[in-house]
Amino acid sequence: MFFRVDYVADQLNLFHERERNNDNAIMHSVASKLTEMEIEAVANYVSGLK
Repeated sequence: MFFRVDYVADQLNLFHERERNNDNAIMHSVASKLTEMEIEAVANYVSGLK
């Protein structure tokens, strides 16, 4: 599965801001601790996985 960098970053930001909450708060608890730089790094990493 292929994910674009901007899509992953957008989803992490939505979890961070609690605008996306379909996971019983697990992703929010993780994403809320990430800085913008960390979100970008995670998005770049995940988008490179094949």
